[in-house]
Amino acid sequence: MFVYTIPLLFLVSVLFVAFEDYIFKTSTLKDRLSQAIFVYMKNPIYFVLFSVSAFLLLSDGRFAAIGVQFLYLPCIVFIGKLFIDLCMRNETVQNCHTTYMSDSERLQSYWTTHLMIVTWSLRLFYGAILVYACFHLYGLAESVNKDLVEHESLFQQSQETLIKLDKLWFSVQAFFTTMMCQLTAQVMVVHMLPEIQGPIMQTCRYCVTSAGTVAIVCTGGGLIICDLPAFQPNEAHAVNDMFRSIRGLPLFESAAGMFLFQNIQFLVKSGEIDLALITDPKTGRVSDELMCLHLKTTYKQLVTDKCSPGFAMKYASPESLITKACQQISTD
Repeated sequence: MFVYTIPLLFLVSVLFVAFEDYIFKTSTLKDRLSQAIFVYMKNPIYFVLFSVSAFLLLSDGRFAAIGVQFLYLPCIVFIGKLFIDLCMRNETVQNCHTTYMSDSERLQSYWTTHLMIVTWSLRLFYGAILVYACFHLYGLAESVNKDLVEHESLFQQSQETLIKLDKLWFSVQAFFTTMMCQLTAQVMVVHMLPEIQGPIMQTCRYCVTSAGTVAIVCTGGGLIICDLPAFQPNEAHAVNDMFRSIRGLPLFESAAGMFLFQNIQFLVKSGEIDLALITDPKTGRVSDELMCLHLKTTYKQLVTDKCSPGFAMKYASPESLITKACQQISTD
C-alpha cells in the first residue's frame, strides 16, 4: 500500500499547484519541480545516502528498486515543500518562523565570531574523506572492470575488489562520524546561548536539533558499529539484527562466532564458502558449531591454502598443531 501512497500524493500535489497557477496566473509549479528534480545536486547528503542504498540493492540484484528509490526522494521533497508552504499561510506559523529565523541569525553570528575553527576543522575532515573516497572509488572501478573482463559477471568479485569495497565503506563510516560531530557541536551552541531565544522557540529548536542528532547518531552509528565484533552482544539483539539486515549482512549466534567469521568473510563473499551451509536453518543465523565443523571437514583444504597459517592451523587442522607440539616435546 505504501508503494502507491507517495506517487498518489505527488500527483495530487502537482494537480493542486497547477490549479493554483492557473487561477492566480503564477508559475510556481515549474520552480517546485526544478527544486525537487535537482535535490541530489543541491544536497550531497541525500546523494550519499542514495548511493549506499543503491549499492546494497545492487548487490542483492534488485535493480528496479534502485530506480524507485531514486524517484521517491524528489516526490517527497515536492510534497514536503507544498505542505510547508500551506502551513506558512497561517499567521501564527509565520510569527514563529520569523522568531526562529531571528534566533538562527544570532546563532550563526556567534558561530562565525567564536567558532570558525570548528567549521574549518569539519571542512578539513570532509575534504579528506572526499579525497580518500574518490581515490578508492577509482581503484574500485578499475578492479570491477578487471573482474568483468575476466569473469564476464558483475557478481564474481576478486579479493582485490572486496578490499576496495571495504575501504570505500570506511569512507562512508567516516562521513557519518564527522556529521555526528557537527550536529553535536550545533546542539552545544544551542545550549550555550539560551538567553537569545524565547522559551517556546528554545524548546522547539532544541527538540528539532536533538531529533536530527538522534536520527543521525542512531542510524549512522548503528551502521558503523554493526560490523564490529566488539559491539555484538552475546545473545540475539533486535537493534543489531536490524542494522545488519539493512546492509544485507549475515546474523550470528555470538560475538565469538562473528570474530571467527571475519577470517573467512572474503571466501564467503567470493562464493568459495557457501553461507547457507554454515547457517542454522532454524534460527537463520551463522552457527558457531556448523562453522567449526565445516572448517575442519568440507573447507579444510581451502582454508589451509587461503587463510592465515595461524587461523588455518587452529580451526581447519588442529591435529597439525597437536602433532607439531608433540614433535617439539620429543625433540626437547
